[in-house]
Amino acid sequence: MSGIDSMLHPTFEALSAHADAAHDVASASRVGRHVARCERCRAEVAEIRALGEAARAVEVSGPPTDLWSRIERAAAGPRPASARVVSMGTVADGPMPMARRHRGLAAAALVIGAALAAVALWPQPASLQAAGPSRLSFTPARPIPGGVVTVRYVPPTSMSDASRLVLLGRFARPAGQYPPPVGGRVVAELADSLGELVRSTDGAYAGTIRLPANFLAVSLAVREPRADRLDLDGFAPWLVIGGTPAGGPSLRSLLAAIDTRALPFGPGPSLRTRQPVDVADSLKRYFPRHPAGWAYTRSYGLARGRFDFLRFFETAERRYASLDHTLWRQPALDADQLHAMVVFARRIDEPTEMLRWAGRFAKEHPEDPRALTALVDAVHEIELRPVPALSDSVRRWLPALDSAYRRAPLPNVAYTDARRLAVLYGDSATAARWRVRAQENGVVDNIWLMARPAPGDTRAVVVAELRRRATSPCELPAGRFPLASSVGRWRSHCELYRGIALSFLSSAALDDGRPRQALAEADSALATMRLGGHCVSPRGYLAHALASLAVGDTVTAESDFIGAAVDPARAEQTLDTARSRLGARFDRATVMVRLDSARRDAQACVDRGRAR
Repeated sequence: MSGIDSMLHPTFEALSAHADAAHDVASASRVGRHVARCERCRAEVAEIRALGEAARAVEVSGPPTDLWSRIERAAAGPRPASARVVSMGTVADGPMPMARRHRGLAAAALVIGAALAAVALWPQPASLQAAGPSRLSFTPARPIPGGVVTVRYVPPTSMSDASRLVLLGRFARPAGQYPPPVGGRVVAELADSLGELVRSTDGAYAGTIRLPANFLAVSLAVREPRADRLDLDGFAPWLVIGGTPAGGPSLRSLLAAIDTRALPFGPGPSLRTRQPVDVADSLKRYFPRHPAGWAYTRSYGLARGRFDFLRFFETAERRYASLDHTLWRQPALDADQLHAMVVFARRIDEPTEMLRWAGRFAKEHPEDPRALTALVDAVHEIELRPVPALSDSVRRWLPALDSAYRRAPLPNVAYTDARRLAVLYGDSATAARWRVRAQENGVVDNIWLMARPAPGDTRAVVVAELRRRATSPCELPAGRFPLASSVGRWRSHCELYRGIALSFLSSAALDDGRPRQALAEADSALATMRLGGHCVSPRGYLAHALASLAVGDTVTAESDFIGAAVDPARAEQTLDTARSRLGARFDRATVMVRLDSARRDAQACVDRGRAR
């Protein structure tokens, strides 16, 4: 999944404007069409409207009884003859009539009082940052490549008894150069031990990091390895972003950091953390003409200061139009600018704009691994819309997909979706060409391809890669630890993917006419998943059921089908398979009773795991 996938919904400002608009106007707008089909945004609009209704229902009490007399006494004092008195919409020299001055001062007092009260209640960044434990700070604020960073860490109570802690880190690559996730992002998420943090006299821990010569940014976490305790910045590792040799902000470092925030840890760069690092805000501030900051931010055109909320917001659409007008006319743009404009167009729900920028991205920078992904995602966005003559609209982009694929670095995570589009909408020659590319692309960038092997795929390549994954032990390399999860959780995910690989090997052996080998592979799949503490293993049980049927063991197969149907998402499909394979032996009433018991056992297993 690319960073594009994290920007699918209108901004809060757009939803707020939609909530305030008249019904017929709101429903006809682009945001209105999005809200009509998006449950999450409808709930947010309902909450905005509920807040408005609640505010209007509040009874506002009158001013204190002595307010007027205090205002009169203050106004009766000596004043310079040339004083300029500012009223609501007027500027005049000299004194104002008393009654008019009363009204103006009272109105100003009420407005300022309300504003100051709102300021007191408005969440400021400093008030949102937790003070005390679980804090990591570093100096200098913008370290330079090849320099040294001093880290100071205040631990939570659970880690305060350790004599030494390990500082984990993963250095960022230039934007767009992250490798595709293989076999599950969590499994591949390992970081290096960068050094030790030693306890000081005040209870904090301190250490230093020597940065590489190509340093851009680094994600940090702190681990107590013996007890498998990990601390990071809320929902993501702490982030240290490099600067220029002069100590200023670095565009390359910020772009690498925003890629780091967007790729490994979920929904984009604006993650909720205890010590927020808003990379998009820094990009907007220091590089306002670069679209990346605006593409990933949550606010537009908001000036700095305590009374920001009294100003009008500049919408994302207006900012996009401004950048589009400026950048599209330029004869050449770098890959980061083009990628950011694709992200921005998707964020404001403009699929045709997204496709326009993605097409230019793939044409000007086909060597960038994000180009094929951007083009595939843009064509898919068109596919999701009720477009007249959809097949023709998608088909006209297949040559561009073909060209982007041939020039993109391989393997590429967009290959699967690109092939799906080509096979679904292309002619027979196009479909055949994409199917035989499986070996060229390696196929092994996604083990799920084995679920439905397409004609022409080189099975030997797939099976060899699955065998490698199935036999690779879940042991951490020396000096490496999971960056964003516990060692136990990492091992559990690793065993899960080993079990999935074994279940696919079972299917491959069954297709090759080797049922005994298929049953042995399925047995290993179930054992591996149990080793990882997984209480529900639908893929393993289904493989075991089919292998058991192949050797004539229908009793075991029936139990396996029930084990696979424990997962509610797969239940009906699995029961349909059981009905067709078991024939007269399938008794739905009996199966449902056994399935209910199996689900209770699985829930008890989950509860025991949580208790541990």
